[in-house]
Amino acid sequence: MMNDPGWKGGNYDENPARVANAEFGVLVLTTPQRYNRLATRKQALVSLEKAKTEPAFDANNHRRQAQAMMSLDVSDTFAGSMEKAADAVKAKVLVVVSCRITASRPVRLWILASRFTPGFSCSTAIAVTSG
Repeated sequence: MMNDPGWKGGNYDENPARVANAEFGVLVLTTPQRYNRLATRKQALVSLEKAKTEPAFDANNHRRQAQAMMSLDVSDTFAGSMEKAADAVKAKVLVVVSCRITASRPVRLWILASRFTPGFSCSTAIAVTSG
């Protein structure tokens, strides 16, 4: 996004990198395998064409939210220990985990899931999510 010629240091006239943001947005919401299974090549191309003209999430807003999410580390207060962070949670928790690595640091979520879900393993998560 920031490499787009229209970025202009964040002082853009029109929202830059709409197509790239649409492409990444799809990959955040689903896996490449699922997207390829559900969308034809023609549908994908039409979707990218639409992204050029449809209103989009503001680029600066998108950038700042991404920075905030990437810098959040719930284990920071616990000397980097996800186990200690999980042990500190006192509320009831529903943990939904995908064993596919598609987003930022999902393996750390597996550690949390294992603390809250007796018998959790990647194979049990796959059985639950695919059934």
